[in-house]
Amino acid sequence: MRTLWTKKDLIEATNAIDPSLNFMNKIIGASGISIDDRTIKPGDLFIAFKGNKFDGHDFVTSAISKGAGGIIVSDLKLAQKYNGLLVNDTNKALLNIAKFGRNRFKGTTIALTGSSGKTSTKHLLSSALKTYGTTHSTQGNNNNIIGLALTLSRLNPDYKYCVLELGINNIGEMEELTKLALPDIALITNVTNSHIQNFKNEKEIASAKSKIFLGLNKNGIVF
Repeated sequence: MRTLWTKKDLIEATNAIDPSLNFMNKIIGASGISIDDRTIKPGDLFIAFKGNKFDGHDFVTSAISKGAGGIIVSDLKLAQKYNGLLVNDTNKALLNIAKFGRNRFKGTTIALTGSSGKTSTKHLLSSALKTYGTTHSTQGNNNNIIGLALTLSRLNPDYKYCVLELGINNIGEMEELTKLALPDIALITNVTNSHIQNFKNEKEIASAKSKIFLGLNKNGIVF
């Protein structure tokens, strides 16, 4: 099982402390990242993420019982009891791990958005790129900031390509997504008012989606 995150990298990424001094003392590192005890795999790092209707700290014991390789929490007692890393904010810790994961990746990152066709385009592009090298991509249509953070936190730094699907429901969301994704290539499939939701009109949707270019590197390519 490949090590994706070492103790050193996790502490550097999150500025965490190790209260018990025994975080991941029996293993080389974590093989994956999870915020869901229902789908966690043995060897994964479990981050006690807090949502609107749940608190991941309530599921730490379950995650440990299912083979979590380590935990990141904002509760000192849990950190001491389960040899976890302690941070001030677990949600920020996930984002910081994602940033660290993106910054250490030296392959080509492609970010795509659009009013429709995002997920199918991601599948087609990922399948094509696998012919030329190891490729990582967004799972399912998890294209919001949490999904993006999880995708980047699971990114193997030795892969050649990373394909990221970015989806927005409100003005201002794309800026946050693209500045985390930092694409080398940005792709917009289309712009329509089919999912207008919180936007006034098609022009406002186009403007919001065009913010994907803000994260593009200076020699980036646009489709």
